Amino acid sequence: MSNPQMFKRLQIIAANGSFAKAAEILFITRSALVQQVKAVEEDLGFTIFERSPKGISLTAEGKLFLEEGNRIFAEYERLLKTCRHNAGQKPKTITIGITPNMKSAVLPAICKEFTLRFPDVGLVFKNFLPENYREAFVSGEFDIAAEYMFEFCNTVPGTGFIPMLPCGYCVFVHKNNPLSALPTIGFKDLRGKVLLLHRRGYVKSMDGLRDYLELNEPEITVSDVNFAINEVLIRCELEGAVLASYNCTNVDFPDPNIVRICTDWDFTVDRGICYHKNCNATVKDFLHIAERVINDPDSEADTCCYVKK
Repeated sequence: MSNPQMFKRLQIIAANGSFAKAAEILFITRSALVQQVKAVEEDLGFTIFERSPKGISLTAEGKLFLEEGNRIFAEYERLLKTCRHNAGQKPKTITIGITPNMKSAVLPAICKEFTLRFPDVGLVFKNFLPENYREAFVSGEFDIAAEYMFEFCNTVPGTGFIPMLPCGYCVFVHKNNPLSALPTIGFKDLRGKVLLLHRRGYVKSMDGLRDYLELNEPEITVSDVNFAINEVLIRCELEGAVLASYNCTNVDFPDPNIVRICTDWDFTVDRGICYHKNCNATVKDFLHIAERVINDPDSEADTCCYVKK
């Protein structure tokens, strides 16, 4: 068997222990995949998978074939990339915009499945500060906006998005702030305090939160912040300011002196994978996989604090 793509399919089947699951990942029918495997086994002259009512498993020959094949095909792909580079062919890549203090919840799972199915496509990750993120996306510096950046990009003309479950809010305070002892923060706890938010017109949900506070909580002072780490740290420590952020376990503040506290606010943050509608076929392949992973009911179970609308 000299087809690298078919070899990848055999790896996916072996990893999942199921033709049905592998077929779902590969976007083909189970019967078509079974027929492909039978044709490969006939061509090779030995059985790769042992079938039983409990599922499938590798035969001794199949295990050896995949183990040795991994080494052979890895060398094949290296050689192919070298020859394409020498021939002047530009390798396919997808650029994903991320921020240094926000870890993606489902993006790693999407990238893992995509790389498994399209090993010849490179994934490039670029770091951007939140205040520069939307402008970088508009100018085309990256193809995919990570899930927490959806609200930063959803007003850009010519873009689409794959929606995800929303998350709520949390706040970050300095550990010496008396508020750090509270299990949950309510608006009443912030009266007489400074609450740090993104400037108006930047994040839709924060604009709604700001509107509510200005109308109903005049004792809470709302102050603009660019989310520069040093600025937030200094203001939280010296002013006793409180930073409003996304209530997700994957959003970190890179300083041990800053404490996260959940809120009881009825406000949520919309999230999703954002992209340019005029994207190429390679990006569309990525989006198909992203949609399937996002809509998997088990994919987000233990990764984030979600709020269902």
